[in-house]
Amino acid sequence: SSKNLRNFKFEDESKGGKLVLSPNFVCVKNLNYDKQEVEKIRKNLNLKNKNVLLFVGRLVKYKGVEYLINAFKEIEKEKNKNNGVVLLIIGDGPLKRDLENLACNDENIKFLGKVENLSPYYALCDIFVLPSITRQEAFGIVLVEAMSFAKPCITTNIESGMKYVVGYGKAGILVKEKSVEDLKNAIESLIVDENLRKEIGKKARKRVLEKFSDKIVLEKFEKEILKCVNKI
Repeated sequence: SSKNLRNFKFEDESKGGKLVLSPNFVCVKNLNYDKQEVEKIRKNLNLKNKNVLLFVGRLVKYKGVEYLINAFKEIEKEKNKNNGVVLLIIGDGPLKRDLENLACNDENIKFLGKVENLSPYYALCDIFVLPSITRQEAFGIVLVEAMSFAKPCITTNIESGMKYVVGYGKAGILVKEKSVEDLKNAIESLIVDENLRKEIGKKARKRVLEKFSDKIVLEKFEKEILKCVNKI
C-alpha cells in the first residue's frame, strides 16, 4: 500500500537514497464517450428514470461485493424512499456464481460480466461504489476513472490508497469496511439528494484534474527523473 511504501521511503532516505511515489493516472483527453451508446445501454438494461449504482472490478473476496449486494437489498426494502434503484456489477471472477446466488435473481441487480469500454457505464451511473475490505486493494484506479466523470464515489476507510484518492473524504464518501449499514446509509444519502451528488461529483472531478491527470502525474515524474539525471 501507499503507507507501506512511505515507510520504505523513510528507511531508504536514512541511507542517503530517495524513493518517489507516483500515483496511477487517467488520460483526461480520452474521457469522451458516445452519447448514443449510453442511451442504447440505458434502454437495453431498462435504466430509464432509475438511480444507477455501479461497481467495477474482479469478483473476488477482497472487493467486498457481498456487502454491497446486502446493502442494496436493504435499500430495496424501503420502496417509497428509494423507488427505482439499480445495481450494475461489471467484472468477472471466482465468486460470480456465489454473488449471483446472493442476489437471488433480483432483476435490479445486473451482472454484466467483462466490459471492454467502461466509459459509457461511468457516464450513465449516478453513484460509484468500491467496497473493498482488505489492503489487497492498493489504490483503486476505478475510483479515479469514475471520479473523472464527476461521479460521487463511496469507498471504504481501510489502510490503502483509496482514502488518498478520494481526498480522505473530501472528494468522496468513506465508510467502515464490511459494514452493510454504513454502505446503505451512504448510498441512501446520495440517492435522496441530487445536489449532494453533484457537489461531491464536482469535487471528485477537480481532484482528478489536480492529482491524477496524465499531464500532472507525468510532469512531476519527468521533473524527478531530470533531478536524478542532473546529479549524475
